[in-house]
Amino acid sequence: MSRTVIIGDIHGCFDVLPELLEKVGLRPDDLLVSVGDLVGRGPAPGEVVTFFRERPNAVVVMGSHEREHVRGIFSYAQEITRLRLGESYAETVEWMRTLPYYFENEHVRVVHAAMVRSAVRGVHGR
Repeated sequence: MSRTVIIGDIHGCFDVLPELLEKVGLRPDDLLVSVGDLVGRGPAPGEVVTFFRERPNAVVVMGSHEREHVRGIFSYAQEITRLRLGESYAETVEWMRTLPYYFENEHVRVVHAAMVRSAVRGVHGR
């Protein structure tokens, strides 16, 4: 039986991603959901993005760092990511533009940031 495994805020730290996925016992048939912020201050944003783009059963929702790249807002972290992505930066930003702001299935709703209070009450049945 496949599971939904939710992780977040990797921030370009590809070196710890395999260890994390091993700890949760990720299986090939599991759905892997990222709450966003694949990129950030870490040394390997390209490897993180490639991992999620190439995994057939992975979903990435828009995080604040992806949104800042899409909007062209550059702080120190965004500039570092741009430099580390090099020639693949423009194509990566185009991919980021396609990311949904939330993921939902029959068991869970995943967003990077807070939702409207009425939507949260609906999920929790309050």
